[in-house]
Amino acid sequence: MNGWNIRVLVTEEDSKPLFNFEEVYYDDSVPVASRGIITQGNMLSDLEYLTHELTSALNKPKLWGDHRFPEEYQQ
Repeated sequence: MNGWNIRVLVTEEDSKPLFNFEEVYYDDSVPVASRGIITQGNMLSDLEYLTHELTSALNKPKLWGDHRFPEEYQQ
């Protein structure tokens, strides 16, 4: 699988987890890069799609968004 999808990435602030939605790029099913997500669209359906993708991301394993990327975050 190659391409982008939305995931929850975790960093730490004051030794506490900070959760963020980001787009993650996969190369041969391996996460290799992340970037902020776009939260606007030209049509309402763009935001409906984004809402669906954000909800789906909550059900996937969380990833570290710092130097430990792409390791999974364990609560």
